[in-house]
Amino acid sequence: MWEEDPCIDLSAHLEGSWEPSCGKDLGIIGLGSMRILYYDIAGRKDFEEELGIEFRSLEDLLRESGFASIHVPLTEETRHIMGKNS
Repeated sequence: MWEEDPCIDLSAHLEGSWEPSCGKDLGIIGLGSMRILYYDIAGRKDFEEELGIEFRSLEDLLRESGFASIHVPLTEETRHIMGKNS
């Protein structure tokens, strides 16, 4: 069942595709002078310096960002990470 697979892209599922998204790369065209903020439950200091990204709490990331992209496996911890009650 798709709900049991944390690697299923739910938006693709709703469109009728069963493409898994875990382990795939994200391509971004046109960063320009965009600042990259991230949230991760573990925080990744090693990535911050290497990639020039800045850690934020989830609340701060959502407040400071013009848009957000979610790329996490579906687990009990990430279920409902976004929503009016989150």
